[in-house]
Amino acid sequence: MGQQAMIALGTLMLASLVVLTALTVAAGSFRFVPFWLAVGLVLVAERLVTVWEAGPRARALASMVLPELAYDMFLQLAFVRACFLTATSRDVGWNPVQHIDSASVGA
Repeated sequence: MGQQAMIALGTLMLASLVVLTALTVAAGSFRFVPFWLAVGLVLVAERLVTVWEAGPRARALASMVLPELAYDMFLQLAFVRACFLTATSRDVGWNPVQHIDSASVGA
């Protein structure tokens, strides 16, 4: 239960960041704050340092923060959908694949 609560909190925080950023850009009051840029750079540097010995491919992968953020948003969207389906008591089917008997294929 605690894990779901923290995922929900993270989802709310990321959604708030996206909405507030979009609103400040739309209002024309968006600006870069050097302190927060420095915090972001420290986080990226930490990621690079922890994978440094794994080679250049690992470093390139670790430096890609934005694709990871997009993937995280996709996972959070899936979490919100699952919560919605649970709250509305909807049953989600998997639509299983129909298997063909291999003995009758060549006949």
